[in-house]
Amino acid sequence: MNMYNMKLKSINWAAIIITLLFISNLLILMKTTHYEFIVSNLVQKDSLLNKQINILETKEWMQMENGGIKLSDDIRIFNKESKEIYFKTLSSGKPKLICYFSDQNCDVCVISIINTLKEYIPIFGEDNVVVLASYLKKRDVKVLKKQYNIEFELYEIGKNELSIPLENYDTPFLFILDNDYCTKKIFVPEKTMPQLTGNYFHLIRSIFKK
Repeated sequence: MNMYNMKLKSINWAAIIITLLFISNLLILMKTTHYEFIVSNLVQKDSLLNKQINILETKEWMQMENGGIKLSDDIRIFNKESKEIYFKTLSSGKPKLICYFSDQNCDVCVISIINTLKEYIPIFGEDNVVVLASYLKKRDVKVLKKQYNIEFELYEIGKNELSIPLENYDTPFLFILDNDYCTKKIFVPEKTMPQLTGNYFHLIRSIFKK
């Protein structure tokens, strides 16, 4: 009987030790998994941060490349009646916000900038904003206006009519044009960082105080 109890105790102690070892290994595994998860998150965040930095550096270079360019007096655009007019006639010596997009830009980019314009044009005043749309088919501009309920005027413009490098990039862009007829305060929106567009409009808001 004593021998049986001793064997039973031995078995119980062995079971306890095995259980403790199992729990210990489980805790180590959980800690390791948690650590790996944290490291993985940090790597992903670092990768995203590097990507955003690269995007911002590219945008900054594009803005520097296109700033201070004097536009030609011969730029022609078309109003909603399809009447050809000189772009310069819209400047009237006062600062204007110029927004340009084309059929080469991604739909998300175009829709995003249209929605932002809808918000800010009433604040800036419609006379102070010129929206240029470069589309190969005139019908596409009409469809765009109807589809997104665009009430502000869209001026049609030919490919590379502005003769600035940004027209060759697949992105909308904005700039300020004043009486010296040079591009200033160039801004290139980034669809993955829409808050930057809002910041830009907020910063230039003082130029168009009513």
